[in-house]
Amino acid sequence: MKTDRHSLAFTRDVAKRTRRAGRAYVICSPKNGMVEIRVESRIEQAVVHALELDPRVVSYRAQPFTFNLTTGEVLQVKPKIKPINAVYYTPDFVCSVHDVPIAIEVKHQDFVKENKVLFAKASTVAADNGLRFVLVTSADLPDQLQHNLRLLNQYAAQCRAQIPAWAKAVQGIALQSHAGTAAEVLKDLEPVNHHLAAGLLTGQIAVDLRKQALQDPLCVIAPAWGSLNALEVLCYD
Repeated sequence: MKTDRHSLAFTRDVAKRTRRAGRAYVICSPKNGMVEIRVESRIEQAVVHALELDPRVVSYRAQPFTFNLTTGEVLQVKPKIKPINAVYYTPDFVCSVHDVPIAIEVKHQDFVKENKVLFAKASTVAADNGLRFVLVTSADLPDQLQHNLRLLNQYAAQCRAQIPAWAKAVQGIALQSHAGTAAEVLKDLEPVNHHLAAGLLTGQIAVDLRKQALQDPLCVIAPAWGSLNALEVLCYD
C-alpha cells in the first residue's frame, strides 16, 4: 500500500505487517479533511465510522504515536534501533473529544483478559502524559451497529448535496409526530430510507442504532429535536 500526501502521520504502518497475513483497510475521512485513515480490522473500521459520525469528536488519527512503557515517553517517531529493554505500545487511535485527548485501543473481546496488564500500564502512561485511555471491544460494536454506522457513512459521503433538502422534509413531519415506524412516520417521503438517513444525520429523528436496522421500514424512529445523541455510540469515560 502506498503512502501519499493525503495520509496522516503515524508511528506504525499497518500496511507493512510482515508477520501477519491480514489485510489493511483504507478509509477516506471527511472529518479530517478527506485524508486516508488506515486500520487493520473490521472492528477498527467500525470505530472509524463511529468517530466520523460522533458530533463530540473534533478530529482523530490512527496509529498516532507510540508509548515507551519502560520510560513513560510518548514517541512521535520511533527510533530506528529499539533500545534494550524498551517495551513499545501503539494505541489504535487518538481523538479529540471536546478538546480532551483520548487514546483508544480496539480489541476483540476474547483478547481483553490476556492483555489486561498491558492495558493497565498503557493507561498509566497515557494519564501521566495528559491523555485519557479508553478500551473499545467487539462487545461495544455489535454487528447491527457496525452495519448501521457503515450505511450512514455512505449516505454522508455520497449524498452530501441532497441531505439538507431531505432533512428539511423530515423536520416538517418529525416535529408533528410521536415515535413510530419509519414506514408510518415518513410514508409521504420517497425514498423513505434516504430521508431516514438524512433525518438521523441532522438530528431531526433518532433511532436505536444498536437494535434497529435502518433498512427495515419497520424500524422505530422518534423526534430528536435537533439532538445528535443517537450518533454518540462510543463511551469515552
